[in-house]
Amino acid sequence: MMWSHQTYRIRVSGVLSPDWSDWFDGLTIRIQHSDSLIEGEFPNQAALLGVLNRLNALSLTVLSVERIQSEGTENQNLI
Repeated sequence: MMWSHQTYRIRVSGVLSPDWSDWFDGLTIRIQHSDSLIEGEFPNQAALLGVLNRLNALSLTVLSVERIQSEGTENQNLI
């Protein structure tokens, strides 16, 4: 499968300030209840893995990674 730009939503446990957005390559960070949602478009798998590695370096618990489909198709939970 060839990778094309994909939009993902990563849910982590805890509150991450939106000020971290620059450190996460300009991805959108929002708070939902006591979790943080990091969302945006990734140009390739290496970029997605890079963000997941940064979250690991911050000792944040990744609760889910969800690929966001275009309208009319179903989102896909990856973990």
